[in-house]
Amino acid sequence: MELSDANLQTLTEYLKKTLDPDPAIRRPAEKFLESVEGNQNYPLLLLTLLEKSQDNVIKVCASVTFKNYIKRNWRIVEDEPNKICEADRVAIKANIVHLMLSSPEQIQKQLSDAISIIGREDFPQKWPDLLTEMVNRFQSGDFHVINGVLRTAHSLFKRYRHEFKSNELWTEIKLVLDAFALPLTNLFKATIELCSTHANDASALRILFSSLILISKLFYSLNFQDLPEFFEDNMETWMNNFHTLLTLDNKLLQTDPGLLGVFQKLIASKANDHQGFYLLNSIIEHMPPESVDQYRKQIFILLFQRLQNSKTTKFIKSFLVFINLYCIKYGALALQEIFDGIQPKMFGMVLEKIIIPEIQKVSGNVEKKICAVGITKLLTECPPMMDTEYTKLWTPLLQSLIGLFELPEDDTIPDEEHFIDIEDTPGYQTAFSQLAFAGKKEHDPVGQMVNNPKIHLAQSLHKLSTACPGRVPSMVSTSLNAEALQYLQGYLQAASVTLL
Repeated sequence: MELSDANLQTLTEYLKKTLDPDPAIRRPAEKFLESVEGNQNYPLLLLTLLEKSQDNVIKVCASVTFKNYIKRNWRIVEDEPNKICEADRVAIKANIVHLMLSSPEQIQKQLSDAISIIGREDFPQKWPDLLTEMVNRFQSGDFHVINGVLRTAHSLFKRYRHEFKSNELWTEIKLVLDAFALPLTNLFKATIELCSTHANDASALRILFSSLILISKLFYSLNFQDLPEFFEDNMETWMNNFHTLLTLDNKLLQTDPGLLGVFQKLIASKANDHQGFYLLNSIIEHMPPESVDQYRKQIFILLFQRLQNSKTTKFIKSFLVFINLYCIKYGALALQEIFDGIQPKMFGMVLEKIIIPEIQKVSGNVEKKICAVGITKLLTECPPMMDTEYTKLWTPLLQSLIGLFELPEDDTIPDEEHFIDIEDTPGYQTAFSQLAFAGKKEHDPVGQMVNNPKIHLAQSLHKLSTACPGRVPSMVSTSLNAEALQYLQGYLQAASVTLL
């Protein structure tokens, strides 16, 4: 098919007929398009139409037809004929990014999807300049263009969340990071600054926040397999700005309140709740306590609502790591007070119904260490545990901690949860980091504070016993089972301390 006005006119007429509600008109038109799509220049005629046609309906129809054509034909199947000639493939890749970014949003979405389909097959080996072309558009200052780039990048990179871990995959991710991580970080900072500049412009804020949501999705995709060195080095920049978004109180955005709403949606989703915990854990770890004071209660209420409505093994494991990290950073008494501030005796219910019976399900060395240090604080630095009705839970909590140290992990999953992915817990380590980065030190948020959690427990119990002589040995000897008591005596001996 020649790239001629006559062919463009013919194609326009048949595209119009494909929209006709009468099957007698629509189906022959569809059959005609199927019969000619194997011809050279057919996809280029479609791209020319969606660029130059004066009829918006035809432009949209051409974009949808083009995307579906790419979806059906781009992949090259071994031992089968190539459905798109090489000249057309080269021309499509040379023009589609510019065309996508200069099109209205409705068409931009279709072409972005087409780029994603092509990228899955050709990027990076057969389309090495794709990232450079996209990154260069960040300099345009036009957020219609920038959002087009971000949307396309998200379509390309979101598969990193689901691909099997391999050296080939990490090689591709590293190539993407080398080209994309710094420009994305600079764009993130610049967009945050523009939100301040345009704080009184509702329409501008909506566009900027649509960019920030896409940037957040890209950040998640690029950090999913492991925490890359670039983002590790720039974590303060990202977390400070995420915190700014979480704490934003702009009246113009009340109908779309930014990342707090995103967090609420993540926590409500069985498939994505670990992303919400990842964000929470990062803020707890990196932000000063006073900076999140006004949001703590609301966050815990959302978590309790999810526990009440649809708790899963993955959610419970994530929740246990989060509350123990919270306890480490803000103090055991702060955790007790926020629980009981939501509902009287809530702290006791969490201990009795969640922490004590479920702690054995926590997996991962760093996750277990966080929980061990947090529970040690609850046992030894929370006065209500010694002087109220919560005292009856002190020994069962200690026994559950010793069980976390000494018993096998409880990896049982209820039958109804077998189709929920429980591997993507909000960890400080991943299976892939052990595979590909065996020599890289994993991130441990309590590493400088506590080296050996068993020794730390023994030392903390000794300190508690000096403050209330006689009580700790009495509770331990009368209520702890014999095996757990034997383990505890070993910890005390290793730490060279006694209970007074």
